[in-house]
Amino acid sequence: MKALIAITILLCSYFQLASQNPEFLQHRNNNNVNPQLKPECDISQRDIHCFIKGTPITMCNDSVKTIETLVPGDTIATWNPKSKSLEPAIIEQLEKTAHNELVRYYFESSKTITVTQDHPFLLKDKGWCSLRPDLSSIYKGFQSIKQLEPGDIFLSIINQQITDDQITQIAFLKKPQETYTISRLSSGSNFIANGYIVGVEQLSSEAIASTYKFTIQVDKEESNFPSSVFVKIENHRDHLSLSNFLLFIYSDSESYCGTVEQFRYNSSPLVLGKDSILAKNLYLNDFEFKSLKSAEIKELSKIKQTISNCDEYRIVATFFDPSRRNNPYESNLNRRSNMLKIKTK
Repeated sequence: MKALIAITILLCSYFQLASQNPEFLQHRNNNNVNPQLKPECDISQRDIHCFIKGTPITMCNDSVKTIETLVPGDTIATWNPKSKSLEPAIIEQLEKTAHNELVRYYFESSKTITVTQDHPFLLKDKGWCSLRPDLSSIYKGFQSIKQLEPGDIFLSIINQQITDDQITQIAFLKKPQETYTISRLSSGSNFIANGYIVGVEQLSSEAIASTYKFTIQVDKEESNFPSSVFVKIENHRDHLSLSNFLLFIYSDSESYCGTVEQFRYNSSPLVLGKDSILAKNLYLNDFEFKSLKSAEIKELSKIKQTISNCDEYRIVATFFDPSRRNNPYESNLNRRSNMLKIKTK
C-alpha cells in the first residue's frame, strides 16, 4: 500500500492542513466490548517508540539487516556498557505500527536517522536521552531518561569501535509512516540502529497499569465496509482530556476525514478521570466526511464506492489532547488509536 496521507492536525482544521500538507517543520541547532472484536494491534496508543522502514540494524556478525526484515530468532548485536563491547542477543519480540510524530536527526557525519520522538539514544556524558523523556520514562530502564537537545553527542559504533557523532539539526516530519521496533531481547536492553546505540522498548509493570488505551474496532463479519466503529478509551492516568475526535479512512485512491457532532467535545473538552472508561458505538452514517485531497464533503455512498475498487483500506482515529503542550519539542497534540487494515478482495 502506498505511503499513508498525512494525518497530522495541529491547531488548524484538518482540511486546511490537508491542503497545505507541509512535509516538516525544522528546529535548527539552537459499554461491554464484544470479545470477537479485536484491533489489528494495540501498541500505538502507548506511544511506542519505533524506526521507519529501511533503518539498518547491526547483526551479531557485524552485517546489517533493515529493521522491517528482522524476525524473532534473529541474533543481533547489543552493547554491553560494562565490558564496552558488542555481544549477541536473540530477538524475542518485534512490533509494527504506524506513527505520525516522527523526527529526523541530522549528524555531523552526514548520517541521518528517522524515529519517533520518544525513542531513547545513548549519548556521551548524558546517558540515555530522548526528545520526549516524558513519554520514554514509562519504559523499563528509562525512568530517569534525560532531554535530548541539538548539539548533543551521540555514541556511534563503527567497525565495533565507539565514536562520537554530534547532532546538528532536528526535523519534525508530518507524514505518517509504518514503523518497527524490537520490544524484547534474550539479553541486553539495547540494539544498534544505523550505528547508534538505541533502547529496547519494554513497558514496565508499573507503566502498564498507569497508561491509557485508545482502540477502535469494527465487526469483521459485516460486508467489506462496516456500518459502525466501536470506540473505547480506557484511562489509568490522573486525567485525560478529549476533544475534536476525528476518524480517518485511507485508501490508495483517496482518503477521508470524518467528524460526528455528538462525539467531538469541541466547545468543552471531556475529561476522563483516573480508571475511567469511555465506550461508544458510532455509526458512519452520522459522520460528515471530507476528502483530504480537496476538502470537499463526500457522501458515505460515494466513499464506499471508491473504497470497493481498492484491495484494502485503513481506519484510524485521533483526538486532541491539550495536556501535551507541556513539551517545547511537541509537534502534534493528538492521541491516536490503533490502525485497522481491512481487505476488500
